[in-house]
Amino acid sequence: MIITYSGVHRTTIFALLTACLIGVEMALARSTVFSQHPSLLSFGILFDCTVVVTLLFYGLVARPLRLPSSRTILVALAMLRVALFILPTTPPTPELSLPILAGLLEGCLLVMTVLRIRTIRQTYRALRPTHGIEMAILGAFATVFGENAAVIILSEGQVMYYALFNWRKPANLPTGATAITTHRESGQVALLAGLLSVGLIEAAAMHVVLAHWWPTVAFWATLASLYSCLIVLAIINAIRKRPSFCTETALHLRLDIRWQVIIARTSIIAITPISEKPAKQPGLLNASLLTAPNVLITLREPVVVTGMYGLSRTVKQVSLFVDDRTEFTVFCRFTCSSLQTRSNRRP
Repeated sequence: MIITYSGVHRTTIFALLTACLIGVEMALARSTVFSQHPSLLSFGILFDCTVVVTLLFYGLVARPLRLPSSRTILVALAMLRVALFILPTTPPTPELSLPILAGLLEGCLLVMTVLRIRTIRQTYRALRPTHGIEMAILGAFATVFGENAAVIILSEGQVMYYALFNWRKPANLPTGATAITTHRESGQVALLAGLLSVGLIEAAAMHVVLAHWWPTVAFWATLASLYSCLIVLAIINAIRKRPSFCTETALHLRLDIRWQVIIARTSIIAITPISEKPAKQPGLLNASLLTAPNVLITLREPVVVTGMYGLSRTVKQVSLFVDDRTEFTVFCRFTCSSLQTRSNRRP
């Protein structure tokens, strides 16, 4: 007789076995035997909670259900956190556990990327002829880490790429596309540079003040501030090197690294000149940054705008600033009218 288990049954069995193992380990850590052999038993508890539980999850759940490898990594890191909590000789203080978890997560992702580099390259080459560079990279990493983890990896990669490595390269535009710039007349780059300078000064001052009383809080607050400054630096470069563009069939809005969407030209009802930021309302995305928008794009039907770290919004109107409002409005209207005329002439 062959017994088959569904995904729910497998997950339930894994959860029950893990709970039993954690209960045994907690009882062992608080027993008198542990105080007699703390080093040996500490290693045993770490091994059982991390290695044994991870292998149990992989064999019982991840492999049969074909889950992405990122799920196994998350289970291993979570169980390491549980082991640090159980061990009385190594309390889970932020100074110890959080840096270890962050370092192990980055290290596991790097090792998995190296081990599966062939699969990533093959998937990228298969997707590249019919997709953009970013979508091909996203699809390639999704085959190994899963879609949600791939979105986070791509977002962090964009931040690092545009903040540190892409300053001397030309703007990223497809052949035959018409660029839509937003920084030449708006002063966005200068404003963001000033914001970045103020952010660095405030981060240094905050670190000096907090380090005197709360060193741990000072470390994490400074780290978060520096990463925010890195994002601002990436936005400054992406505004220049990753502009929106128009093709014969679509309007590709790439709002630095914050938002992006592809809008079919026939879906555009109107492009209205405006002089101030419109009031907040459902279905409206204000895409201008540190400046008032000067055009409002209205669509026939809602579209999904994707952002950093998996964020998304469903919108029917987009307001933004463009350097040449007249040319942008005339060009889009002319193309939309031409496409609609062609479609009406077809039998």
